[in-house]
Amino acid sequence: MSEAHRIERRQVEVNGRPATVYVGGDGPPLLLIHGGWGSAPGHWSRAWEQLAEHYRVVAPELPGFVEGEALGSYEAYGQWSVALLDALDIQAAWCVGNSFGGSVAWVVGSEHPERCLGVIIVNGLPPPAPPPAWMIRLGRWRPARALMLGLYRRVAFTQGMLDRAFVAKGAADVPAFLAPLFRERMPRPAEIVFEVMGSSREFAAPRGPVLLLWGQQDRGPGSSEASARKFHARLPGSQLVFVPRAGHLPQWENPARFVQELVAFTQAAVPHAA
Repeated sequence: MSEAHRIERRQVEVNGRPATVYVGGDGPPLLLIHGGWGSAPGHWSRAWEQLAEHYRVVAPELPGFVEGEALGSYEAYGQWSVALLDALDIQAAWCVGNSFGGSVAWVVGSEHPERCLGVIIVNGLPPPAPPPAWMIRLGRWRPARALMLGLYRRVAFTQGMLDRAFVAKGAADVPAFLAPLFRERMPRPAEIVFEVMGSSREFAAPRGPVLLLWGQQDRGPGSSEASARKFHARLPGSQLVFVPRAGHLPQWENPARFVQELVAFTQAAVPHAA
């Protein structure tokens, strides 16, 4: 690996507050937005040096997940991502998001199309529809909120989810930060994602090219192969590519194939922004 492709950890200022971002490589900017479990290295480090052979990689720690204060909405995380590009003097980037990060990438492509060359959703979905008014009112009652948060935690932050999310089950095959995170009584990332989903609103589809790049063996709720096919059918003009021998984090379990498919898409697509 050449020095030009090495990924380095940097501190930058975004909206007047410090932020950690991992950068490296040369080429079209590639914004990598991690999922709701948190940790940019935990999501991207098996692939980002290969990606840096083709792109200028930018992989931030989203506010609240590892450090700093959470932002509270998909819209706010999308705006923060654009402010990060400003801080790095990047006019536009390919926006890649895994799981929760896919929703954020969707928002950037929808709300800030001039800053997004195209959107790559990795085992993720657009922001969910706003919850009904009765659920919002119920969520303001502390016992009900605690119950709903606990249910969400049991769905997305337990060993059962890991078993559905990864093809291999050995400790070496799963990002190391997940085991201690899932042992916590109430992981901070679970609270962040729960709050963000509760404040969701509808966003139009991104205007540029869209790729659904999917770990084919993902068995998580809403992110299975069948879910990917339904998503693709509802999104005219999108492309759907499956990464074999991979689950919810295909860039972790099959990085070579993941990088191959991402590079092929961006080289063939006509970028939306200049």
